[in-house]
Amino acid sequence: MCRKHYVGDPRVLQYIRAQNQDGTVDATDVSAVDNAAAIFLGGYVTTDLTGDNFVDGTDFAIADNNAANFVSLIRP
Repeated sequence: MCRKHYVGDPRVLQYIRAQNQDGTVDATDVSAVDNAAAIFLGGYVTTDLTGDNFVDGTDFAIADNNAANFVSLIRP
């Protein structure tokens, strides 16, 4: 099960994915987002899960919640 997340306009819906694109949200993804949030990284980066061009606690919370729920990609 993937967590659904609204970005900006509530009509636009995206699924939050693994930060490192391996198909599974795990501690590696959470660590990368945490490190980026710690240095207030900004811009178009893969650790910005909300798409607001800034990595902060919101991005960390999304990564942490998805890791805790073992969110992963299922391919046919």
